[in-house]
Amino acid sequence: MKRMAMVVFVWAVVVASACGGKVGDTLDTSEAAITGTQAVSDNPFAHGIVEVSVYSSENHWQWVCTGTLVASTWVLTAGNCVVGVPPQYISIEMANTHGGSLQSSAVREVVGHPTLDLALLLLNTPLTSANRNIFPEVASVPPGDGSSVVCFGFGGGDNSVLHQAPFGVSNSGAVYGISAGFNSLQDGDEGGPCFNGSLGSNGIQSIVGVVSATWVTPVSAVSGKGVVGIGAGNESEQDTVAQWIADMIHLDGLKWGHSSYSIINKHSNAAFDVANASLLPGVAVNQVHLNGGLNQNWYFEYTNYPFMRLVNAQSGKCLDLDRNSQLLQRTCSSATTQLFRWLQRDSTYANVIAWGTGDCVDVPFSLTNDGVRLQVFTCHSGDNQLWRSGIH
Repeated sequence: MKRMAMVVFVWAVVVASACGGKVGDTLDTSEAAITGTQAVSDNPFAHGIVEVSVYSSENHWQWVCTGTLVASTWVLTAGNCVVGVPPQYISIEMANTHGGSLQSSAVREVVGHPTLDLALLLLNTPLTSANRNIFPEVASVPPGDGSSVVCFGFGGGDNSVLHQAPFGVSNSGAVYGISAGFNSLQDGDEGGPCFNGSLGSNGIQSIVGVVSATWVTPVSAVSGKGVVGIGAGNESEQDTVAQWIADMIHLDGLKWGHSSYSIINKHSNAAFDVANASLLPGVAVNQVHLNGGLNQNWYFEYTNYPFMRLVNAQSGKCLDLDRNSQLLQRTCSSATTQLFRWLQRDSTYANVIAWGTGDCVDVPFSLTNDGVRLQVFTCHSGDNQLWRSGIH
């Protein structure tokens, strides 16, 4: 399995990977086992910190990472730890102070972030953070210069013991540095969730970062803002890690037992496509000939039958209309601009009709080239307004 030589601190989420140990080790959650340069005020497993074990006897893979439970069936961890690994080779263990029991689950799916070193693990068995029924929030801004964060992980090559270590923050921004002041027990660890002293709206300390490779000094860091960029209207857009998590959980509720579809124009034979496979809200939806990209697949979510939301299978965002009646994706909401009707015209083709205007999704001027921004326009009989769905 790949290992990163440098440390990337992906802000606003948890995780990373620690070499050593073997699958199935019992996690020691006693106060004495939580060794570091600072004492902890309560059992850190109350935050839902979990051991991510990756093991394949067939391929001789074996390592342990640290993750954080962000929902009852979702764990956030480092992408380099699990992306590309078959789910059957990954298992989760979490100590629970209720009677000292150990919770565990197999993994059903690995969802890697397309641009950041992050991954979400979908669990077969729901888990509950010890002594809590809610989960830590992911902060949407990086910690400030001169502040400190406390990170947890299985260090020193012993994955049966959870350690903590303090880090000082410098050069806070889109990319910032953290200096490590930790003892030898943390040396060689590959991270874990990092928390600051502030409480989220749920009363639990917020996750403010994740070390995604071996803890060394200096450490480079990426802002917890997540993905930033420019939308279709040249406005600044941002997709936070917290929003990505919410979108992926929403997608999970749509895709199990359902198919996603490409939506293909009769005249151009090109499909609905989120520009640049972007996660950002406000990004244009164009026509592009089929290329196998997940950004060309959509789930039909019937929230106001016969009208539905079209949810992109990569970003988890919904098809929407801007003020110029052009298509783009935005974070899913109750907005009526996100409601469309599929009106069948013959055995193959249909109009896609917007709720608010009654107009049809249209390829402007019947153009056939890739990258043409889709719009809604007064319905007529032209083939540039006829669409078919296909599984690709």
